[in-house]
Amino acid sequence: MEETPKREQELMTLRRDYDTIKDSYNSLMERKLDADIAVSMERKSKGERFRILDLAKVPQKPVSPDVKKLLMMAVAAGIGLGGGLIFLLDLLDTSLRRPEDIESLLKIPVLATIPNVYYRSVDKVKQRLDQGLSLFFVLIDVMLLGMFAILAAKGTEYVMGKLSKYVPFFSTFVN
Repeated sequence: MEETPKREQELMTLRRDYDTIKDSYNSLMERKLDADIAVSMERKSKGERFRILDLAKVPQKPVSPDVKKLLMMAVAAGIGLGGGLIFLLDLLDTSLRRPEDIESLLKIPVLATIPNVYYRSVDKVKQRLDQGLSLFFVLIDVMLLGMFAILAAKGTEYVMGKLSKYVPFFSTFVN
């Protein structure tokens, strides 16, 4: 009677070990059966040829990215950001430009103002420089806009092909 709990413990250990070994055996038998089936199928299909039922189709145009949509979004974002920046800078500008601004802020009359001093020679050079830079940036913008419009209409290959005639670097991008 005293050894009953001890024997019961041994029996439980033996059953657990038996179940583990049985599960392992069943798993190995399933793997053997799968391997036998694979070998049998390979023997049967030896010499058979597979044929393609439906050929893959090359897409005419890329699914993504949509260049036209990206171009329109970039133009809208550029105009919006430019206008927003101008508005923000004007809103944050606290400088006083006219005598009336000073009078309304300080509530005292302005006795005198100092006029702007212009030097014609310096002003003409500055004006010419400003005009030249403005023209340069407008031409760059028009050129980029035209390039993106052609890119959106004709595709990358066309643009790179045309550019490769003038800049040899771009010939590496053309098939």
